[in-house]
Amino acid sequence: MVIEHCGHVRFEGGMDRPVIGWVLDMLQQENWWMMVSNGNRDSRMDAGWDDAVPYGKAFIEAAPDRTIWGTDWPHPQWTKRMMNDAEEVELLYRYVDGDTRLVRKV
Repeated sequence: MVIEHCGHVRFEGGMDRPVIGWVLDMLQQENWWMMVSNGNRDSRMDAGWDDAVPYGKAFIEAAPDRTIWGTDWPHPQWTKRMMNDAEEVELLYRYVDGDTRLVRKV
């Protein structure tokens, strides 16, 4: 099972919500994976997407060997400022605190 796009869990309400606990519990099972793409889509911000970072970090930490990522290009149904895909790569680096080894793994 792959939970795509950070599960579209919405970032309002914090990390203590039941949905976040459920996702993190599922990621403890070896047949569950997480796709950490689209944190920028669910963010309320147009750039930087600081509100997505704690979620991306937690999901990757829960299953670093079962995490995948992509830009989601060509960004269907995008309604915000169209980002440069390099901004999305930068967000991934923020999820892993700049750990290039972990970025390559993902």
